[in-house]
Amino acid sequence: MGKISEESLKYSRELTKVDGADVSATIKIAHPSDCTNYVIDNASEHVEKVTVYDNGLAIYFNQTPSKITFKSNYPFVDKEDGNIWIMNE
Repeated sequence: MGKISEESLKYSRELTKVDGADVSATIKIAHPSDCTNYVIDNASEHVEKVTVYDNGLAIYFNQTPSKITFKSNYPFVDKEDGNIWIMNE
Protein backbone atom coordinates (compact mmCIF):
# COMPACT_ATOMS: atom_id res chain seq x y z
CA MET A 1 0.00 0.00 0.00
CA GLY A 2 1.27 3.44 -0.86
CA LYS A 3 1.43 5.96 1.92
CA ILE A 4 -1.89 7.59 2.77
CA SER A 5 -1.50 10.78 4.75
CA GLU A 6 -4.08 12.53 6.90
CA GLU A 7 -3.81 15.52 4.52
CA SER A 8 -4.78 13.41 1.48
CA LEU A 9 -8.03 12.34 3.19
CA LYS A 10 -9.36 15.89 3.24
CA TYR A 11 -13.06 15.07 2.86
CA SER A 12 -14.91 13.73 5.89
CA ARG A 13 -18.34 12.79 7.20
CA GLU A 14 -19.35 12.03 10.76
CA LEU A 15 -22.56 10.37 11.89
CA THR A 16 -23.48 10.34 15.57
CA LYS A 17 -26.01 8.43 17.62
CA VAL A 18 -29.27 10.31 18.27
CA ASP A 19 -31.80 9.35 20.96
CA GLY A 20 -30.45 5.81 21.35
CA ALA A 21 -30.81 4.88 17.67
CA ASP A 22 -28.19 2.72 15.99
CA VAL A 23 -25.59 4.47 13.84
CA SER A 24 -25.25 3.08 10.32
CA ALA A 25 -24.52 4.28 6.81
CA THR A 26 -24.29 2.99 3.27
CA ILE A 27 -21.49 4.37 1.12
CA LYS A 28 -21.92 4.25 -2.66
CA ILE A 29 -19.01 4.84 -5.01
CA ALA A 30 -19.53 6.50 -8.40
CA HIS A 31 -16.75 4.52 -10.11
CA PRO A 32 -15.92 1.37 -8.11
CA SER A 33 -12.90 -0.82 -8.77
CA ASP A 34 -11.12 -3.67 -7.03
CA CYS A 35 -9.93 -2.80 -3.56
CA THR A 36 -7.82 -3.92 -0.62
CA ASN A 37 -8.95 -3.54 3.00
CA TYR A 38 -6.41 -2.78 5.70
CA VAL A 39 -7.91 -3.49 9.11
CA ILE A 40 -6.42 -1.40 11.92
CA ASP A 41 -8.77 -2.56 14.70
CA ASN A 42 -11.71 -4.95 14.69
CA ALA A 43 -12.95 -5.13 18.27
CA SER A 44 -16.54 -5.46 19.46
CA GLU A 45 -16.77 -1.75 20.35
CA HIS A 46 -14.42 -0.33 17.70
CA VAL A 47 -13.81 -0.95 14.01
CA GLU A 48 -11.15 0.99 12.13
CA LYS A 49 -9.93 0.31 8.61
CA VAL A 50 -8.66 1.84 5.39
CA THR A 51 -9.89 0.67 1.99
CA VAL A 52 -7.72 1.46 -1.02
CA TYR A 53 -9.19 1.05 -4.49
CA ASP A 54 -7.17 0.30 -7.63
CA ASN A 55 -8.46 3.55 -9.19
CA GLY A 56 -6.83 5.65 -6.44
CA LEU A 57 -9.80 6.14 -4.12
CA ALA A 58 -9.00 5.74 -0.42
CA ILE A 59 -11.59 5.57 2.37
CA TYR A 60 -10.82 5.65 6.09
CA PHE A 61 -13.55 4.21 8.33
CA ASN A 62 -13.76 4.48 12.12
CA GLN A 63 -16.83 3.21 14.03
CA THR A 64 -17.68 3.16 17.72
CA PRO A 65 -21.11 2.44 19.24
CA SER A 66 -22.00 6.13 19.15
CA LYS A 67 -20.20 7.49 16.07
CA ILE A 68 -19.06 6.66 12.53
CA THR A 69 -16.35 8.72 10.85
CA PHE A 70 -15.50 8.46 7.15
CA LYS A 71 -12.59 10.21 5.45
CA SER A 72 -11.77 10.12 1.76
CA ASN A 73 -9.54 11.66 -0.85
CA TYR A 74 -12.66 12.37 -2.99
CA PRO A 75 -15.72 14.42 -1.99
CA PHE A 76 -18.87 13.04 -0.42
CA VAL A 77 -22.16 13.98 -2.11
CA ASP A 78 -25.66 13.79 -0.66
CA LYS A 79 -28.27 12.44 -3.05
CA GLU A 80 -31.95 11.90 -2.40
CA ASP A 81 -31.56 8.10 -2.19
CA GLY A 82 -30.53 7.90 1.50
CA ASN A 83 -26.95 6.87 0.72
CA ILE A 84 -23.68 8.73 1.07
CA TRP A 85 -21.97 8.89 -2.33
CA ILE A 86 -18.28 9.37 -3.06
CA MET A 87 -17.81 11.00 -6.45
CA ASN A 88 -14.41 9.70 -7.51
CA GLU A 89 -14.16 11.17 -10.98
